[in-house]
Amino acid sequence: MSLFRPDAPPSRPQPRDPAVPPGTRRAATLLAVDTRFAGTLTGSSELVVEGELEGAIDIEGTVIIAPSGRVRGEVHGRSVQVGGKVWGNVRGRERVELTPSASLEGDIAAPRVVVAEGAYFKGRVEMVTEATAGKGDGEAKDDAKAKGGDGKGRPSTAAAGSGKEAK
Repeated sequence: MSLFRPDAPPSRPQPRDPAVPPGTRRAATLLAVDTRFAGTLTGSSELVVEGELEGAIDIEGTVIIAPSGRVRGEVHGRSVQVGGKVWGNVRGRERVELTPSASLEGDIAAPRVVVAEGAYFKGRVEMVTEATAGKGDGEAKDDAKAKGGDGKGRPSTAAAGSGKEAK
């Protein structure tokens, strides 16, 4: 029942991708339950994994690993939400979220990380800036070292304690 139109079904708010103009909808790719895929999956649309995938995922949009989803390999996306099982590293250019049903054995790299109560996580977390979030681990560390950092987002400590300033 709607407050203003009694005959209209209730509407659900839809997530909005700021890169997509209002009124248009981006297509999503679905790897359905009981479906197995081996190889590298790339693309620009949203990806929902409800089945099994062995290999790498490199998506420009959002990656959702549903509670029934199983992934063995690297997962890269703008935003990554894990609700199933992942054995591999996860990198989000904007965000990585582990829901209560998630199981992740691998490292996380993203500017924002959410781990819900009940999620299983075995690995390390690297909080990266949005500028370096899309790069692989080696590229981001090399950029940071070239700018005088230690490759871990901290200033270089080469001259610390020596009484001399780093040049």
